[in-house]
Amino acid sequence: MKTLMEYQQNQPWIIKENSFDNNFLSKCESVFALGNGYLGVRSAFEENYIGEKRDMFVSGTFDRFDKSEVTELPNVPDFIQMEFVINGRNLDLNLGEITQYSFSLNLKTGQLIRHFIWKFADIHLEFNFRRFVSFDDLHLLGQEVTIRNLGADTSFQLKSGIDGQLTNSGSQHFAEGTKDQEKNRILQMVSTTAQSRIDFVQSTIHDFSDRSLIDKTRIEISRRQIHKLYWFHLKSNRSIKISKLSNVYTSIDRDLNQKTVEYMISVSANVLNFDVQKGFDYLLKKSALAWEEKVWRDFPIEIKSIDFTDQLALNFARYHLHIMVPKHDGRMSIAAKGLSGEGYKGHTAWDTDIFMLPYFTMTYPEIARKLLTYRYLGLSGAHKKAALNHYQGAQYPWESAWPSNGEVAPVWGAADIVTGKPTKIWLGFIEQHISSDVAFGVKQYIDATSDLRFAKFEGYEMIFDTAKFWVSRLEYNAVKDRYEINNVVGPDEYKEHVNNNAFTNYSAAWNISTAIKVYEKIKQQDSKSFDRLNKKPGLDKTYRQWKEKLPKLYLPKANKDKILPQDDSYLSKKFWI
Repeated sequence: MKTLMEYQQNQPWIIKENSFDNNFLSKCESVFALGNGYLGVRSAFEENYIGEKRDMFVSGTFDRFDKSEVTELPNVPDFIQMEFVINGRNLDLNLGEITQYSFSLNLKTGQLIRHFIWKFADIHLEFNFRRFVSFDDLHLLGQEVTIRNLGADTSFQLKSGIDGQLTNSGSQHFAEGTKDQEKNRILQMVSTTAQSRIDFVQSTIHDFSDRSLIDKTRIEISRRQIHKLYWFHLKSNRSIKISKLSNVYTSIDRDLNQKTVEYMISVSANVLNFDVQKGFDYLLKKSALAWEEKVWRDFPIEIKSIDFTDQLALNFARYHLHIMVPKHDGRMSIAAKGLSGEGYKGHTAWDTDIFMLPYFTMTYPEIARKLLTYRYLGLSGAHKKAALNHYQGAQYPWESAWPSNGEVAPVWGAADIVTGKPTKIWLGFIEQHISSDVAFGVKQYIDATSDLRFAKFEGYEMIFDTAKFWVSRLEYNAVKDRYEINNVVGPDEYKEHVNNNAFTNYSAAWNISTAIKVYEKIKQQDSKSFDRLNKKPGLDKTYRQWKEKLPKLYLPKANKDKILPQDDSYLSKKFWI
């Protein structure tokens, strides 16, 4: 796949583009995404381009546009856009001549930088954009642009503010609220999600290095938008620096003493007034220091390789893990696409428990504990899904959002390339190994941390309830005198309605075996915990079922060619060379 990315041997923390091509906007917006686990922003440019996708999300703020759709993270009104009209022409890098172009992300500090010289008609300017989502203050986003005039006297019009006309691929999740200008400087917008009724308060403020250059200003309010317009001139060889600081608060934030809109408006404005006095550089430094103290200092991971990009790839992976994990709130988890775009609608899948949770378990166990708390809070939804499917115990949702909501996987997807009809998404129905994946994450955390409080009050219950699901899910094959798991989708999601998927069967066996060991251990060594957990209906009976059925659970074996088929029918499928 073609890419504009360039890397340098002595810069294992920098990913960079050295040329502009708006055909690659969507890729760089995702790769260069910014965030802190609470707030995530795609790295769209300040000026608009065809093909861009402006997305900003706040963890946990799920909403459903319509009863026919599933819940998703709403696309929050945009702060990033800054429209420049220069000598009557819009800033547009598709026009004129671009030199000294670079677009880079510092993975260590979370700073995004874009630099170029633009020459078009009578315009000759140097731009330097900087941006960060604060790792120190979860609510804060900072932007700065420095413009230097390399040509003749030039006039500017800047339009910048908050744009709530964005959607989730056409679905508008916000009811329009109030829009106002506080003390002639701070622009504020209040919005409320349509179905979940979560209030958002967003504020932004602009500051100029030399306000004497500003000729006039005007506020502009329209439907779901509030902007400030500034007119200014730059003489030859003069520069101006413009900073834009923004924040967002919601009514589900746990760091707010009150949840009323009036209180949020006051807090948002007061914090922003203090922030603008501190300045962009100070706030960026505080954010970079938080990255160092909370991530890089305690666990500096270095690898030796003949290819320097291996270290860069490791730093990149860790950076994205930390911008997507909601370490501030156990009611939330890591989405399949993090906070970098609308893919998977902000939902959590098995990738979190199997691929991402282990990193936090082994390095930042306090974050892992939050992710597992999310799964514990999701037990009610897992019980609901199991009951709807006529099973017992906890059948975890294939896709989960707010933990108590249960299954939120869409039923229908894109068109089938053969039939042209919508494809049914079977994953939420019959891809079931998620339950043992959750149990695996729980057990690994307990083994790695010896967190007995978590084990006693949350972890053991999840292990028991998932194993209870599996033993109710097993199907007895009287001809072969064994238990099977039929009509499933395994991790290979292109193989639907298969029997005895190896991963599913083995993980179910592990789940049941682990539950047996935990049951016997705490019954013998921790009678208080055992008595409390045994109050759940049927645990003793379920234990007997585990012991009876586990030895007869069919576990596929490798054939004479040492191939372990992923399901009963896999080796009979047509070869594709």
